[in-house]
Amino acid sequence: MNDEITKRLEVELKSLRDSYITANPRQRLKIIMQRINRPSAGPNVLVTLVGCIESLSRSLVMHLDTKNKDKLRKCYSKYMNRKPQTLVEDYCRLKGKEDSKKYFGEENWKRFILAIGYRNLLAHESTYLANYKFMPLEEACREILKRLAKLARLKCNEL
Repeated sequence: MNDEITKRLEVELKSLRDSYITANPRQRLKIIMQRINRPSAGPNVLVTLVGCIESLSRSLVMHLDTKNKDKLRKCYSKYMNRKPQTLVEDYCRLKGKEDSKKYFGEENWKRFILAIGYRNLLAHESTYLANYKFMPLEEACREILKRLAKLARLKCNEL
């Protein structure tokens, strides 16, 4: 069942990308206004969740590299354009968790990778996403964030 949901989300991502590539400016503006006027809507939450995982994992990897503020500033360029999944994988590996899929759960990991693709589409194309499609991605991202915080021994009570 879960694998079926993930496969449907993969197909939907391709279809959404095509729809928004061909959408006219009037259609795009309508969606843009929906996104602006509903900041707590699923697409905005998903963009935020993926960005949060990306920023936390970047910070974790950088702080394993050095704790010195001057050195952190210098090493930031090494990490600033890394993909979210790469940052998470690097941190896990450095903490002795060689298999990120296993640590986070294979289905959560697949959905996190999909969530990154959706985030990129949602952020760059101002698309929209129905809640029933969004919820499995949100749940996976929340689980990734919780487990990442746990691995770093950080409290993460409010997820």
